[in-house]
Amino acid sequence: LTHVLWSLLNSIGPKTVQRPHRHNSVALDLCVSAPPFGKVYTLMGKEIDTEGRIIDPIRCDWVTGGVFVTPPGWWHSHHNESSDTTAWVLPVQDAGLYTFQRTLDIRFVDDEVQLHKEGRIRGSAFQVTNRQYTEIAAIADNDIPNFDYGL
Repeated sequence: LTHVLWSLLNSIGPKTVQRPHRHNSVALDLCVSAPPFGKVYTLMGKEIDTEGRIIDPIRCDWVTGGVFVTPPGWWHSHHNESSDTTAWVLPVQDAGLYTFQRTLDIRFVDDEVQLHKEGRIRGSAFQVTNRQYTEIAAIADNDIPNFDYGL
């Protein structure tokens, strides 16, 4: 569309799931065509578990002519449970700007799960519990000198 915005026409065939993925761009998603209510939907959430499932997902059912927003950085998957109808969505994203800056950071769940199994977690791909965060912070407190900036 422009140097900043891009768009594509995405189809999801019958009985198909597009596995979770995420990107730094926001997406304004226009449902161009969908079978009857409840057959096609998107699941979205901030984190995935170690099996690649979205934790506490929000469900957005697709309705022809309807719009939903995929927030930047959120994991999302698209599902078509109909037996015979392809669904179509037209997302408009500010991904052009991120692509130019090389900061789009698109991630696919299968890659992230494999990295996790190897002990190589990057960014906030997986949920960190309050207990785990507290343990990490305690370790950091012991490793980082206490600088007094005179404040």
